[in-house]
Amino acid sequence: MSDSLAYEWYPGELEIWTQKEDLKVSQFAAKHRKVTLGAHQGDWDNSITPYLVKIMDTYNLPWVQEIVICGVPQSGKSNGCINMHLYAVVYRGGNVKYVMLPKENLAKKIAKDRLIPIYRMCEPVAKKLSANPDDTTASRIAFRDGTVVYPVWGSSPSEISSFPADDVFADEVDKNDDLAGKETNALNLMEKRATTFRRPKKIKCSSPAGAGSLISKAFDACMEQLDYQVVCPFCGTKQSMSEDRLTWPGQMDLMGKVPSLQPNVDPKQVLNDKSARYICAGENCGVMWNDMDRDRAVRLGDWVPRTIVERPVSVGFIIDAFICPDISLSEYAAAILKARTGDLADQIELDNSYRAKKHEAARTARKEDFILRLKDDRPRGLVPKNIYCLAMLVDTQQNSFYYEVKAFNEGISLETWQVREGEVSSFAELLTIYNDTYKDIDGNHYHCVKGFIDSGGGTGPTPNHSRTVEVYEFCYLNPQFVPLKGQRKKATDRHFKESPVDYYPGTNKPFPQGLLLYTINVTYFKDQLNGKLRTNPDDPGAFHLHSECADDYARQMCAEYQDPNGYWECPRGKANHYWDINTYAFAAAEILQLKFRDRVREQAAARAPSGARMLSSGM
Repeated sequence: MSDSLAYEWYPGELEIWTQKEDLKVSQFAAKHRKVTLGAHQGDWDNSITPYLVKIMDTYNLPWVQEIVICGVPQSGKSNGCINMHLYAVVYRGGNVKYVMLPKENLAKKIAKDRLIPIYRMCEPVAKKLSANPDDTTASRIAFRDGTVVYPVWGSSPSEISSFPADDVFADEVDKNDDLAGKETNALNLMEKRATTFRRPKKIKCSSPAGAGSLISKAFDACMEQLDYQVVCPFCGTKQSMSEDRLTWPGQMDLMGKVPSLQPNVDPKQVLNDKSARYICAGENCGVMWNDMDRDRAVRLGDWVPRTIVERPVSVGFIIDAFICPDISLSEYAAAILKARTGDLADQIELDNSYRAKKHEAARTARKEDFILRLKDDRPRGLVPKNIYCLAMLVDTQQNSFYYEVKAFNEGISLETWQVREGEVSSFAELLTIYNDTYKDIDGNHYHCVKGFIDSGGGTGPTPNHSRTVEVYEFCYLNPQFVPLKGQRKKATDRHFKESPVDYYPGTNKPFPQGLLLYTINVTYFKDQLNGKLRTNPDDPGAFHLHSECADDYARQMCAEYQDPNGYWECPRGKANHYWDINTYAFAAAEILQLKFRDRVREQAAARAPSGARMLSSGM
């Protein structure tokens, strides 16, 4: 009788019934996780990134359904998410798990080269892997107890919408392709997959990027939001770290002053010398921490909620660069110094990669007087002394062209001067203005080095003949001009790209070989222009107008505004031609790589005998 009731359990069934170790996520990671990539390979050590302990253990709170981690790169946030994911596979097995990554090729690459090796090196997870090699692939990992992990990507709604899941892990959500116009954003799609479960776990992790940052919105929506406070190892004062207490040589005496009063310090020198220090906020302390002291302060610290909430369903954490052991105080200081030059890319980098916040361009409405304050004492047509080069920018209209000849200085600050502007009716007039000789007050001669012309402009007076064709043919016959095409994208996307013009627009008719079209990210360059206009005329990197600049020019420079998503809009009926021209000017500066030019080295190289080799210190 007993033999007839005998039952042989399958290994997967035995795995489900096996009693698990009573461990929190941080304890599980310390015991079983092996780090396979990066600077801290080997057994997981919670003391390296102590701020991740509470984040990981929040996963164990039964009432918490959503964890949002808004952190800077190299903060360990992705590894913390992986630890929670491994824990979910072991302790919450039997259902579908989503691991969402930015793009399809990246999702499959990370699954194959990072996720699967981590599974195999984590003993409790490795025991659950199927013996069938077809069950462990870059697109699907099936375990013996019925758990299935799907690596998906944010730009494919169909992939995210396929199966319900009790655990969803979204890494670098702000690097997902823009889903506007497809269904909804990636985070909303992911959350819908978990609605059928009573106790789902949704983990969202990313560095912020773009004015419409998804991770920043998710953090702002959390019921409980936490910031990390460190403890001084010398006086025991608990404090939040802030930039106004970060100092470096030449900075100490001017702490708290506005940026324009700060000394001019080379960020590369600060980074090279490791000379930045952090001043403790403790009363009667004021010890200047080095990086090791900062790391000790972080290990003594803890998370502090902004508002205490009983049993919050969603919890958000901010990880800025101050508490990250792999980001030195000097690296943070160098980022601040670079951002002070007014360069938009450096300002975005400071906000996204050090402050862990989305970059928000100033949206105050510009006034004409605010623009006209940038006028200097030069008459129209006079070049300022000692400039690096002249360039011509052209905005194409249906029956005319707006243009501006602009002077540039090289270097990171990228100072610019208006020289000549106006409206003409023909390509021939553009060539005449381009080929003119321009002079400075000492009589030195200057000529334009390049022309940049908008390839659009609507339809010309001749039926079925677009201005784009005219511009392409003009640039082909006059290679000193190159065509530009504006494209509205997120400010964090690629700034410009070049591509050959192979065919006449809208046809299969081949275009003569050799013409390149530059497609520019107008959001990025308009953000950069907006920042330049706020620079004081006496400061490095200023935007200068000549003394005869007309009110209409200033009016056009005030035409556009930013919408809540960070895109620039022009109200119907408002002229914005000079605003567009100056957008092209900063695109031209990047195409010409003026930021990296050095006239001293170039002049020395020009004087060098044939065959001589330039070294960093001279001949």
